[in-house]
Amino acid sequence: SSQTFGHALFVFPVTLFLLHHLRHHLAALRPKAAPWALVPMAGAALCWAIGDLANLMVVKQLAFVAIWQSLFLLVFGWEVTRRSLFPLAYLYLAVPFGLSLIPALQDVTAQIVVYLLRFGGVPVFLNGYHIEIPTGSFLVAEACSGVRYLMVCIALGTLAAYLFFRSWLRRTLFVALSIVVPIVANGIRAYSIIMIAHHGGHEFARD
Repeated sequence: SSQTFGHALFVFPVTLFLLHHLRHHLAALRPKAAPWALVPMAGAALCWAIGDLANLMVVKQLAFVAIWQSLFLLVFGWEVTRRSLFPLAYLYLAVPFGLSLIPALQDVTAQIVVYLLRFGGVPVFLNGYHIEIPTGSFLVAEACSGVRYLMVCIALGTLAAYLFFRSWLRRTLFVALSIVVPIVANGIRAYSIIMIAHHGGHEFARD
């Protein structure tokens, strides 16, 4: 029900697409059951039980994905699993994690806004997440943290890096940009809203 993780609904179809994309490579392999996969499956089941006892939903969801990955390994064997590592790992992006990053993202957004305001010559005072300028006071709320943009960009950036690049260095740099760019862009967005309010009034900024 959270709009922050609406992209997670598309992770499973994307995983199926990625496996279909690998179909010619997978068809050349011979599936062979891997009974030793019962070990990581048991470990994942134990983690799920611990998460259930501790009422940690994220732990349960991560363990749930790991159980299905272990089941894939058990049925198809290591060679097929090794070739399918990225699609299987991509399933973790369906887990709604990242809410713990909100305070840090709020702080980064506030710092970016303050820096840009001072660079533009606007007097500013920062008190926690409250930004005060001569024409008013603004709050970098949780909704302004940019966590939604960040999670979506990570999901899309990781997918694009896998599909369009072959070098692991380029893939890593692209994923890094997928993390940095939405954080900086969110700070610029918050700064733009404050500047609109500063020059045109708070009602104009809300519109």
